[in-house]
Order: sequence, then C-alpha cells, then structure tokens
Amino acid sequence: MMDRVKWLMSRPRAVVRASSKLGWMAALRLVFIRMTGSREGHYSVRVRGYPYPITIRGGKSTDAYALYELLVLDEYAFFGELVSPTFIIDGGANIGIASIYFLTRYPTARVVAIEPHPATAEVCRKNLAPYGQRATV
Repeated sequence: MMDRVKWLMSRPRAVVRASSKLGWMAALRLVFIRMTGSREGHYSVRVRGYPYPITIRGGKSTDAYALYELLVLDEYAFFGELVSPTFIIDGGANIGIASIYFLTRYPTARVVAIEPHPATAEVCRKNLAPYGQRATV
C-alpha cells in the first residue's frame, strides 16, 4: 500500500492537470481505479465533454494511462482542425480511447477500430457500443 501512496504523491501535477481537463470526479476516480482496482475488473468513468461513460481496467493495466495521455494531454491535437473526415481507422485500438476521441470530435465520422487482443477488444466493444453504426470493432 505504501508503494501506491508514494506513486500518487509523486504525481500531483498529473492529478491537477487531469482534474482541469476531465473534472475532479473523473480525475479522482482514475486515481482510485489505478490504486485499488484489479486488472481484470472493469470500471466506468464519466469524463467531462464525452457523452458516454468510458470503461477501463484497473490496477497496473495501461488503460488509465491511455485515457490520461489521449484525453488529458490531448495527444492527437497535432491534427489541428481537419475538415470532418468521414472514415477513420484506429489500428491497435486498445480499449477504444482514440476512437472515442475521434467519434466525439468528428460527429459525422465512422471509425473502424482494430484490436487483436481478445480481452482488450471486449473492453473496446463496450466503449464503442453507444456510438452504434458509427463504430465497428
């Protein structure tokens, strides 16, 4: 448990950055999931600016980090303002965070998410299901 407390205490800037982008409740939920959740468990996070809850796995899975990297650090902002694309391929989709980002940013786009790992693809399907015909895993 002390290792987890040390981990959290070494990241105050990340927690503040996450709270300003995602909202305090989502940021604290991410910390809680990362520190106490199990890698096999599925946890739901409501993120400000996104219409549906996002499912991630806990513990030492990379899901919370992927959410942080893509939605907090805005890793895909370098695309700038594209004319709304109609078709996007998310190769190596993981749990679908990038697909969620693009589906939200470009409301007329359709996304095909490719994820070969069965357990990860299951979480991806769960995350993209609310987008209906616009998303295929």
